[in-house]
Amino acid sequence: MSESDSLKWNENPKIIIVLLIVFFPLGLYFMWKNSIWSKKTRWIVTGIISIAVIGNGLSSDGNGLSSDSNNFSPNGTYTLTTKDKYSEVTINVVVNGEKWTKISEGKFGSKKTNSVKSGLVSKGYLFEDEISKHRGEISSIGKINEDGTLTFKTHIGSETAVTLTKSK
Repeated sequence: MSESDSLKWNENPKIIIVLLIVFFPLGLYFMWKNSIWSKKTRWIVTGIISIAVIGNGLSSDGNGLSSDSNNFSPNGTYTLTTKDKYSEVTINVVVNGEKWTKISEGKFGSKKTNSVKSGLVSKGYLFEDEISKHRGEISSIGKINEDGTLTFKTHIGSETAVTLTKSK
């Protein structure tokens, strides 16, 4: 019978290492409760985990945009107007918190069209509904860019997109 077989599960170094990786609070507790490692080793491991946790908390401001963009607010109206000899189309997308609304107005000769759509905003992406939001970025229909533009896909899954500029 080896020494690791006679230890309780919460005193086994291999299990404690796995806990430190998978669920660090419990791993830290058992690491400090048992004197398997030296005090210096325990402080080093605790310091590394603390730095990783604090660093992860500071790296994102919660809206999917990096913390380098503190001056950027995705809220506002994004506009695109196209005009040619036969038609004129204006697209306005209003982003307000976790919701967006797209208002399209078109004029094709003497015929006018209007449409309104709305959906959800999460982590800098636009989604049509809660289901597509849970599917993630791949199901998004638009993305808010840090340069003050909004890229709106013309069709879900399509690489064709239009870029709208944020109104001042």
